[in-house]
Amino acid sequence: MRRRSLKIRTWTISKERDKRVILSVRNLAQKNRIKDISFDLHYGEILGITGLIGSGKSEIARTLFGIDPITAGEISLEGEKIKIHTTRDAMKNRIALIPESRRKEGLVVMHSVADNIVLPVVEDLSRWHVLNDEKCRGVAREQIRERNIITSSITKEVQFLSGGNQQKVVVGKWLTKFPKVMILDEPTTGVDVNAKRGIWDTVFGLANTEKCGVLLFSSDLDEVISLSDRIIVLYRGNVFTELSNATPVEEKNLYRAIQGIKD
Repeated sequence: MRRRSLKIRTWTISKERDKRVILSVRNLAQKNRIKDISFDLHYGEILGITGLIGSGKSEIARTLFGIDPITAGEISLEGEKIKIHTTRDAMKNRIALIPESRRKEGLVVMHSVADNIVLPVVEDLSRWHVLNDEKCRGVAREQIRERNIITSSITKEVQFLSGGNQQKVVVGKWLTKFPKVMILDEPTTGVDVNAKRGIWDTVFGLANTEKCGVLLFSSDLDEVISLSDRIIVLYRGNVFTELSNATPVEEKNLYRAIQGIKD
């Protein structure tokens, strides 16, 4: 298994793995917010996408998950073109999103930890439209254990958890779907150091399975450098540059790039 440091990456993608594309995006546009966005995501890869506020990070994430409409462009998953008009389309293709606002878009805060975790798999845990409570509890407990979610009970309302544990619930609920593409939009904003490390470990674990690809949208430059195999820098809705992180990118160079400054 490949190993990474929380501060500096210490490995590179093999040539064989680098050829296996799981998600391909070509000429993606969304009104005037993003323009002509193209990239490939490989199996077992964490692709970091960063930029200043207004650069188009969240817009790409939301468009790929079907929240915002695609104006132009094509999306292919495992070599097959797919249409994503709604979030249901994205979920059907096993694309998951950890949204920027966990309380507004990622959770039903007045429902329990268990209810939130099993939400994406309710149909899988039902028979004749009757939910199997025992299976639901089992799935919830597994994610609580695996994500190290601190809660006094699976029936506790999510609104009473800390910000970090709320984010772990969001991550855990999507992992119940075994996603092929995991999209994370500012995943560690507003969480403490321990929760951040737990989320980072989860991201590493997903990539290490080599059964999916991870898109990391983040304005935290240390996070992008520490986690990513490659880094795409956005500027005013366009791809400004792409950086290989095989030799870790220096933060000062990445900072210049997000400002639209060429070296």
